[in-house]
Amino acid sequence: MFSQLEIKYPGTKMLNSDLAESISKDFSKFEKALYSFDYDTKLYGYDNYIDIENFAEYYLINEITQNLDAGRYSTYFYKDIRGKIKMSVWDFNNCCDNYIEDEQALAGFFMHNRVWFFMLSKDEKFNDIVIEKYEDLRKSILSDESITDYITSVKEYLGCAIDRNFQVWGYTFESEHDLLPEGRKIGSFEEAVEQYESRLIKRLGWMDKYIHILRSYSHESVNKKFNH
Repeated sequence: MFSQLEIKYPGTKMLNSDLAESISKDFSKFEKALYSFDYDTKLYGYDNYIDIENFAEYYLINEITQNLDAGRYSTYFYKDIRGKIKMSVWDFNNCCDNYIEDEQALAGFFMHNRVWFFMLSKDEKFNDIVIEKYEDLRKSILSDESITDYITSVKEYLGCAIDRNFQVWGYTFESEHDLLPEGRKIGSFEEAVEQYESRLIKRLGWMDKYIHILRSYSHESVNKKFNH
């Protein structure tokens, strides 16, 4: 479990003890189901409490971009009235090999080691949803052509706002902000976009070959102690 969960909405002026207890119970019910031997059953399973499609999409977008903060820092959840728990994408400054302290290897998966996803990845149904979504998206908005066209359109849309932005934040290209280890310097907006686009497409190419490895995390041979 997370070491600490904070309630961001409603704010402190609107939050009362009854509402805080209700929110706490929602998460407790989910975690009790997820970490039980019946985690994948229809009657007692975790998907009675979370939007499994949403969680699969969160898993994918962070795995594709290798957003190392996901599931550890800047991790947000929400729940509509009478709805299920959902996750929000947030904070991608360290994605696509942009982490300042270390170079990120192109290969490998990591989300299956994150809190909650450690157990979700043990469910064959969840892995199948992730894989199916990935393969469908690669035929449409996540195709190489679609990504390139979208990035080009965004640059055109931003126009002169790009220059105005770097009038304020241009210091980020100074040497003390270079990515480590040495040799990963990004010196301009154009270089930053090229690094991002190139890394994203290479990562997707790697996942095309290895996405089905995700099924190994739910294989009975490694999950006997978790299964009913």
